[in-house]
Amino acid sequence: MNAVPLAFCDHLCDLLYWKGIWSAKKLSGNYGRQAQLTTKHRAYYKCAVKDGIEDQRCLQYEFTRRKVQTPEEIGAASKKYVQDVFIHSLSKKSEKVSLEIIKRFPFAQYHLALFSSSFINEAWVDFAYSLKRLRRVWLPTKMDEDALRLFQKLVTGKKLPILWISPNACEGRTMDVLKTLLCQEQFEELKIRNITAEVWTTTPVSELLQFWSENSAKLRGKYFVIEYNCRSGIKQLQEFVLKEAFSTDRELNISSLHKVLKASSKEECDFIDKEYRHNFYTFATPSCVYKYDEGDGAKQKRLYLSFDCDEEYYKSEDQWRPTSYDGRDDLSLIRFTFSFRILFA
Repeated sequence: MNAVPLAFCDHLCDLLYWKGIWSAKKLSGNYGRQAQLTTKHRAYYKCAVKDGIEDQRCLQYEFTRRKVQTPEEIGAASKKYVQDVFIHSLSKKSEKVSLEIIKRFPFAQYHLALFSSSFINEAWVDFAYSLKRLRRVWLPTKMDEDALRLFQKLVTGKKLPILWISPNACEGRTMDVLKTLLCQEQFEELKIRNITAEVWTTTPVSELLQFWSENSAKLRGKYFVIEYNCRSGIKQLQEFVLKEAFSTDRELNISSLHKVLKASSKEECDFIDKEYRHNFYTFATPSCVYKYDEGDGAKQKRLYLSFDCDEEYYKSEDQWRPTSYDGRDDLSLIRFTFSFRILFA
């Protein structure tokens, strides 16, 4: 194993998730030694910025779960191993401090969360656009027209790999933004999160599924996730796949779902894992992988549905597993799920 260049081993360990790293530790030579260093030092950094001041600092080591919060302890951490930096802006004019934070962690990917979408201004958009390793933006509230116009720069510039957004922000021109992102090659994940338990006043699941029905070739390999308090999203999914068979009777809908959603075989699951990296996404208690077909013959298109069979988020994420052909096959559990995922194939 020592014949492999150390730089290659180093880069490979940067890419591996925790399970891969634990396995690599058992190897001899450079691979094993580099994996051991990674498990010791890999970390992520979280902080909040309010009124131009950095607060709530915390650096956590990924494998040991140890947290450090003093400036001295954080400064002593090896910056090479800090892979992710999360900055939560709690007020406007956070760009200058955020840039200073990012300069301290030059090897990381950057995740930007805004307490309010009203904080989107020209300076923030220019700051986000300048980041070469921007990974994710989280918008928990609806964008007004000015914010949406400014945010378009990140969209047209193809700067976003991941967008998290609240369901009630998903309407009007914002839905056009989501559809555009799903058609972009660099875009990886759309997650609609309802962390406040607010009642949905929008229909993003219905609109995205209809968009797929009309543009399936453009969306092949893309997916979206609904997370937390997602019963309205489940209802929209049922309405789409059941069509005229949809009923106000919940039990009848579950019975009807069995007719249109079929469990995928091992061969099919292996294919979508290889083709679309479907097994990169994990759940606490994963279902099996269900498939839904629309159309006939050459016009037939397919999507895959998977969901968490638990009602709430309680397991540590290192215990989560991907969906597969041997996941739980019980569609009645979808009524109570806190998360589901739809992959367009």
